[in-house]
Formats: sequence, structure tokens, C-alpha cells
Amino acid sequence: LRHDEIDGNLRFPDSCRNQKHGIYQGIHSWSGLQDGQSTAETPNEFTYNYKWQNILSYNLDINEDHHLTFTGVTEWSKGRTEGSNAIGHGFDTDDYAYHNLGAGTGTPSVASSYTQTQMMSYIIRAMYSYKSRYLLTLSNRWDGSSKLSSGHKWDSFPAVAIGWRISDEAFMKGTKGWLDNLKLRASYGVTGNDGLGAYGTLAYSQAGMLGFQELGVPYSTYSTNIAN
Repeated sequence: LRHDEIDGNLRFPDSCRNQKHGIYQGIHSWSGLQDGQSTAETPNEFTYNYKWQNILSYNLDINEDHHLTFTGVTEWSKGRTEGSNAIGHGFDTDDYAYHNLGAGTGTPSVASSYTQTQMMSYIIRAMYSYKSRYLLTLSNRWDGSSKLSSGHKWDSFPAVAIGWRISDEAFMKGTKGWLDNLKLRASYGVTGNDGLGAYGTLAYSQAGMLGFQELGVPYSTYSTNIAN
């Protein structure tokens, strides 16, 4: 007797956030007393995150003893953050608050930022059970991250597990009244992460100028914290 079953699942969760702030610190505020001038700024930040996941499972039962499940997963995620900020100084009146940065008499400043990351994953898994008592699981996962350095963006993470449901053995019948499920499981796998900043692998060096007597001398230093 053979029974086949195919199951699929598609998920596309996403999130989007837009933040706009207005900050004004008058001449009589703590910051204004420290700096001797009023300050207004308007920081803005826009963030979105997408994730697209596909799951396909195939179940196969042969007689009543053998059960196999094959699962395949693809997952793509992308995140982007854009920011901007404008700052004005030295306002003659507090009436404008942060709504008229051009009215500041000091030198204005403008800054912007942009960050984007992506990740792609492929997963396969095979599960086998004999009489729901003896269990075997084999899986592998391939992950690729934009955060990692060129030539090292992809890696694979295999895993294997075996299990024995001891409570289903004949010699355990006397424990059914107080023990429902007892299983022994052993597994081995490889794992990893991309826990670093979006462009952490690009910060190879820093350059600048050092004053030497009356001359400017260029210099460069290498980062001591580089992934990969």
C-alpha cells in the first residue's frame, strides 16, 4: 500500500516604516546654554524589509511501516534603510521651531545615509521513519549574504540526526500509564551567521593626512576587525 501527498506554502511578509522627526533646542535649553546658540534639525528615516519564502513538501507512506518526507525551501530577504538630516543654527526667534531651517544665521549642515542588504537561502531535508520508532533526518542549507566579502558570500550547512522512540518498544509497555513519549536523539550539524554590518567587509583601510612640521603626510591604516 502506497500513499502520496504533496503540500506547498508561499509566504510574502513585508514591513515598511517611515519616520520623520523635528527637533528644536532654543537658546535657553541645556544644549543652547552649552553651545551659545539655538539649533533645529529634521532627521528622517525610511526602512523596508521584504521576505519571500516558498515551501514544498512531499510525503510518502509505504505500507504501515515506512514514512518519508521530503521538504524543499527557498527564501529571499531584502532590507533597505535610507536616512537624511538637515541642521540649522543660530535662530533669532523660537517661533519657527524646526519648520524653517533656512532662517538660521549659522552654517547649516546636511547629511544622508543608505544601507541595503540581501540574503538568499536554499534548504533541502529528507526525513525517514520506520514504524514511527526509528528516525533519520538529513538536511543541507545553502545561504548567501550580501554582507560577506566577494568569493565568500555563499556557504553550506549540512546536518544529520538519528532518533529512537524508546517508548514504543515492547519492553516499555509497562510504562504507558505514566510515560507517554520517550525518545533518544543524536544530531550533528554545521551552523554560521552573517552577524556584521552591511558593509563590514569593505572597511579594509582608512586614509588621511598627518601634520609633519609644515607638510601634510598621507597615511593609511588597516582595520583590525574584518569578517572573512
